[in-house]
Amino acid sequence: ILESRNPNNIPPKLYKSVIEDVINEVRELFLDEGVDEQVLLELKTVSHQRRNIPASP
Repeated sequence: ILESRNPNNIPPKLYKSVIEDVINEVRELFLDEGVDEQVLLELKTVSHQRRNIPASP
């Protein structure tokens, strides 16, 4: 049970899926607020790098 609560044990596919979902959900809001889409791409890249997950284009 403790292992499942450890963020280091999150499967990379799941973590990547969550990152993708969050980015996709906030994209429209960011664009509506005038935030450049490059900011989202940078957030995605940093998130993947922090977990050592290859970012998809």
